[in-house]
Amino acid sequence: MAIAQRIRVMVSSRSNTRVFGDSGPTLEELRRQLQARLEAEPLFDQQLIEVWIHEDAQAADGTVDSWEESLAQVRLAQIVVLLYSGEAGWAKTAGDVGICHAEMMEVLNTAPGKAFLIELKPLAPLPDDRAARRRDQRFRHYVQEQHRFRGPVAADPDQLLGHVQASLREAVIRLVHLGVLEARKGRYSSGQALDWSRLDFQTRKRETEQVLRRSLTERGGGELPEGAILQVAGKKVFFACHAVPAAMSVAAAREMVGQPFLRDHEYLESMNDARGPVHLIGCQKGVTEAQAMRLLGFPDATIVATPFGVYVADGVQKIQLVCIAQCRDPTSTRHGVQRMLEWLAQSDEDENLARRAASRRKIIQSIAGELD
Repeated sequence: MAIAQRIRVMVSSRSNTRVFGDSGPTLEELRRQLQARLEAEPLFDQQLIEVWIHEDAQAADGTVDSWEESLAQVRLAQIVVLLYSGEAGWAKTAGDVGICHAEMMEVLNTAPGKAFLIELKPLAPLPDDRAARRRDQRFRHYVQEQHRFRGPVAADPDQLLGHVQASLREAVIRLVHLGVLEARKGRYSSGQALDWSRLDFQTRKRETEQVLRRSLTERGGGELPEGAILQVAGKKVFFACHAVPAAMSVAAAREMVGQPFLRDHEYLESMNDARGPVHLIGCQKGVTEAQAMRLLGFPDATIVATPFGVYVADGVQKIQLVCIAQCRDPTSTRHGVQRMLEWLAQSDEDENLARRAASRRKIIQSIAGELD
């Protein structure tokens, strides 16, 4: 008889934080204990629970870093238990979303029906480091926005184990009845995403552009009314921020951005000595290569589908468009910017972007001179 496939459970939390007092266990120790207890308990006389924790992660294969591996595990798991200590988790740069924050956002955006949050009391104190403090504050605000998602509170290890077991029982019953497809119906229907959906086009566009600018400036960039100047490959590059406040297929929303590169020469004075501009476009929903190509206006360019959206680079006029998909709320917008910058570094495209931006500045200087 074939062995039944196991139910895959992911337990997400910080690692080194001590909980339930200064002498309490670390979250890593608690995760290992939970893994051992849950996998040892049979269901229908078989071991049907398989628990994945960060400590079991295999070495990256060179194409997926630990961040992407964690998000992939969120998507693979049938049940995700989130141990919430108030800490957003590690991040590569100051303005990034923390890994715990990203994992929670990923499960709520893709299949909220499989997510179970357990709050650990007391929450960890806010750190002294300014960037980490802001990251944790954003995470706590995000959790507070998920009113329907607030789970039970655990004040000691035994209580935590009881809550986890109760969550698994509820999950098995819920997912058997509803199925994963039914669980996915909650996507973007609550919290900040719902708040942004209530906004009119002009307000949603303005809110998205503001989050894009702040995401760049919190990484050490200089904020301008139209965008931000950020170091890319050691060079100052000006990113002009725009937003399409609905699906790219909606003409009224798409036309609010139009072809922004046609007026690049107007940025010269505010750019100071930075290169560019590079146009950063937050798209409320998805974006395809064909849609990005139509935004550029011609097909003869580098057009690449990426983890964050679509990247467009014209080798002649040096126009560059970075389309970030699924900018549904502040968190998903920040995460899109983060993934865009990571992709630039990992693919070595950052140097090409900076080099094209230098050429683009020379071109628009010539245009401005002709207009004068």
